[in-house]
Amino acid sequence: MNNNNETIGLRVLNVSPSHQTANVKVHDSIEITFSSDINPASFVKNIVILEDYNRIYKNINSLKDYSQYSVVKGSISYKDKVLTYTPNEPFHTDTCYVVMLSDGITDITGNKMVKKHVSCFYTESVASFPRCEITSPKYGSIVNAIPEFVWKNQCSESYIFQVSKSNTFELLLCEDIIPGNKVEELMKHKPIFNAQEGMYHVRVKSENGEWSNVHQIFIKEITDAVVAEQDMPEIMHLDEFLDGLEEPIEILEYFPAEDSINISLKTNIIYIKIKGKVDEHRLRLDDCYVYGESFDEEHEEYAHETVDGKWTVVYDSYFDVTYVIFTPESLEEAVEKQFIETLRSGNLIEVTAGGVDSED
Repeated sequence: MNNNNETIGLRVLNVSPSHQTANVKVHDSIEITFSSDINPASFVKNIVILEDYNRIYKNINSLKDYSQYSVVKGSISYKDKVLTYTPNEPFHTDTCYVVMLSDGITDITGNKMVKKHVSCFYTESVASFPRCEITSPKYGSIVNAIPEFVWKNQCSESYIFQVSKSNTFELLLCEDIIPGNKVEELMKHKPIFNAQEGMYHVRVKSENGEWSNVHQIFIKEITDAVVAEQDMPEIMHLDEFLDGLEEPIEILEYFPAEDSINISLKTNIIYIKIKGKVDEHRLRLDDCYVYGESFDEEHEEYAHETVDGKWTVVYDSYFDVTYVIFTPESLEEAVEKQFIETLRSGNLIEVTAGGVDSED
């Protein structure tokens, strides 16, 4: 039986980025996988990340004089034998970084590291950034003026912000270069362009980053939106409603598309795009509503039935189309209710803001 320390001692199984990896992204973290669970108290002073901007590191002998290096400050998280070291600020570009783990690290049974670990990696020469995400206003929002757009600051030197009538951005209404900053948590920008009633597409990206997903808003002079009635005397499908109109209407698009599945629960608008300009009075919106049925007979009790919300009509003169938009009432505006089925009894429990009530 072999009882030497290399058999029973603590080992490093993997370090990412691995030794001498090049073009590491400046926003990456360092992940270290151990052979057994670590005693978190042993992390202190036993894990050091050094910045070697002058690239003097060749091997472990190059570390005799720490004064030629800078210590990278960061935070440590640990789960399932994997330690993650996240720098407080992004790595610098075109720089060597050295990962040092001393043998003072121990596992939960007291076993020390079999040997010290030293490795290095090299960052990309030009900083790249992850995809931006516009968080405000919400996708599909209906506003009465050009809004201020908000996204998370990525500490980029600058951002490119575009507005277009087309989701391919072939014709730009606005393209702004926005100086970055390393202070604010959120970036905010209110573009300036000739805004008329209609749909607009927006996107943003950091310098050397990827474009955000295309964001969509509607601009309309605010009038009193029509509130969808909850109780209707008769259910009429959209096709029947359109057939009953004196003048025909040509529908160009449904959103979400007909018969589409796996629609995100975060979808906050439903719209119909109609060819030409359509008078709101022709649509009789006070007689229109959205009705949700369960497509699974086994769970019919979860059907939405009539959905609370508001109707808005937006005419886009650029494309000569009319959008009939339904905005469901959000959980923030309503009393939040959630029905869950208990595994043990099968009873329904109604969860409200006031607490939990059981329905026997």
